Amino acid sequence: MGDSIAFVHDLTWSDLPDAAQKQVELSLLDLIGVGAGGLATRLSQIIRQHAHEDFGGAIPMLFDGRTASATGAALAAGMTIDALDAHDGFNPAKGHIGAPMFPAALTLGHEAGVSGRSFLEAIAMGYEFGARASVAQHATVPDYHTSGSWGAVTAAAAGARLLGMDRDATRHALGIAEYHGPRSQMMRCIDHPTMVKDGAG
Repeated sequence: MGDSIAFVHDLTWSDLPDAAQKQVELSLLDLIGVGAGGLATRLSQIIRQHAHEDFGGAIPMLFDGRTASATGAALAAGMTIDALDAHDGFNPAKGHIGAPMFPAALTLGHEAGVSGRSFLEAIAMGYEFGARASVAQHATVPDYHTSGSWGAVTAAAAGARLLGMDRDATRHALGIAEYHGPRSQMMRCIDHPTMVKDGAG
């Protein structure tokens, strides 16, 4: 766990090869584009209204003129992106890293006033961290569960980095996120499609 905590906080943009930097930028464009497409869905309309009404705050919601708390804005963006199953995929986990991680990084980064470079570093770290967390979590249970479970841990990692938490607070944030992360029954949602999708919110 110590090495994981160090990775969360210590990875720098210059540590990444050019190909990885380009992939991070491409993944961000993909998430933003899919989010723009998801705006037209009923799911997005419902969750953005809910976030604005019930999660009061001053953080701008993605592609919406209204505001919410960082939590509410991340919830709305995560579900809006996940409304269309067109965003990044990580085959070993059969799930998505960016839909839960990017909105948390975006809203907490905005709240903390971080630089663009710091934001990109958090996203890059989040993709690697999320890939590893997904494989680890899926190995602990026999059933296939939603990306929201390991996505919550990844969002906590990105948030801890962006908010400048110390190592001990980061460890607690990751543990709390893992405990409360939604291990939703993905196959049930596939067999009987609903708006809840992959638990990205």
